This record gives sequence, structure tokens and C-alpha cells, in this order.
Amino acid sequence: DLDKLAETSKNYKSRLIEWGQRNNRDLQFEVVDTRMEGFSKVFTVAIREDDQRLTQAESFTKKQAEQLAAQQALEMLENG
Repeated sequence: DLDKLAETSKNYKSRLIEWGQRNNRDLQFEVVDTRMEGFSKVFTVAIREDDQRLTQAESFTKKQAEQLAAQQALEMLENG
């Protein structure tokens, strides 16, 4: 199903978690900051492995911040 394939390719968090499981890596998503910007909340999410922060991203929703951070992490991993 084409819609499911498109959704899977855009679900960076799931892809990153699957990569971590295949490679025995313990990746954790953590909300490191929330702040108000006007009338909206902004979430900052970091991805950590052990005590090392791999990347972080921010967005107006926690889910989107996680997706953006996961996308950045996958790009870092693909580019070495």
C-alpha cells in the first residue's frame, strides 16, 4: 500500500529505533526543554546514546520535535 510506504519512509523515529535495535545501540529520546513562544509551547527533544547527546531539534509539538531529531540523527549516521 503506497500510503503506508510513504508514512513509513517519513517515520524517522521508528527507522532510528529499528536501526538502534539492529545495531545493539541504546538510543533515548528526551524532552530537554519546553518554553512558551507567544501563545504556543515549543518542545526541544534530544536523542542520547549513553551520556552523549547525538542531536536535538525543536518544534511546536513533541512528536514533530522527535521526528526532526530522528531525521537529523539518521542523516548523521548515513553520512558517517
